[in-house]
Amino acid sequence: MSRSRDFADLAGSADAGGITGRNLVINGALTLAQRGTSSTANGYGSCDRFKVEYGGAGVTHSQESLSSSDSPYSEGFRNAIKLTNTSTSSATSAYAQIYQAIEAQNVAGSGWNYTSTSSSVTYQFWAKSSLAGTYTTFLRTNDGTAYLYSKDFTLVADTWKKITCTVLGNSNLVFNNDSGEGLALFVVPHYGTDYTTSG
Repeated sequence: MSRSRDFADLAGSADAGGITGRNLVINGALTLAQRGTSSTANGYGSCDRFKVEYGGAGVTHSQESLSSSDSPYSEGFRNAIKLTNTSTSSATSAYAQIYQAIEAQNVAGSGWNYTSTSSSVTYQFWAKSSLAGTYTTFLRTNDGTAYLYSKDFTLVADTWKKITCTVLGNSNLVFNNDSGEGLALFVVPHYGTDYTTSG
């Protein structure tokens, strides 16, 4: 049985410290696919800036056109990134994720007062799956002490849903003024229990 997940407008609307519309995600509307519109590569190969990582099963990732009947279309979005299983696995180590690295200097200069708990950053995306279930998204910081902010979300089969995630600042957060990875954004169609248990 083939399963597919579509993600449209990954982080298409950001709110950095109350500065609405300042987007830290590059190609959030998934319009650019310079390497090609479909790939089975583990890594880059379809939508620019988005890395598809998987193990334990086969995955094809592709840039897909949205139809006018798709919910994101009415908000101006015309493309999605789609992951389709080409082989499945029940292995505890199997996984599939979509990932984008955000440069630390872009976070540092974004206007988000990230050391204040009264300041926040918000990201949104549309998601759809051929299977109903619970899925995960998270942000991970990488400079200084690493922090991980995760959110589970549920999907009804074959139905688009808009996901909104807000992360508050923290006095311990650090973002260097350099081109290293400051934030990592993940959307997770599947993690085996090796990645989801308390261990």
